[in-house]
Amino acid sequence: MSNEFRRIIVSRTDRIGDVVLSLPAFASLKKCFPDCELTAFVREYTAEVVRSFHAVDNICTYDPEESFLTTVGKLKRIQADAILFLYPRFRLAAAAFIAGLPVRAGTAY
Repeated sequence: MSNEFRRIIVSRTDRIGDVVLSLPAFASLKKCFPDCELTAFVREYTAEVVRSFHAVDNICTYDPEESFLTTVGKLKRIQADAILFLYPRFRLAAAAFIAGLPVRAGTAY
């Protein structure tokens, strides 16, 4: 990854316990890119978990019932340089692609 990232989205749209377990990833990214703005892309009911975490700068909530174009619009408005999928889903990866996020990373299974 480049040190020129201004904004990174970290997507973790599953359950609350998994979101808690992903908090060290936010801390690691903030340590590697201290000037980068980190946005947590999470479900509404898990937003409070990340809201007070020191490495998270912003929160954008995701509703699995929202339209695909709504998700695309949310991702596009953040104007991120990269998105990291800690819980990858094809629909979200496609939305990030359509939103024009240049770097998209995540696990495959």
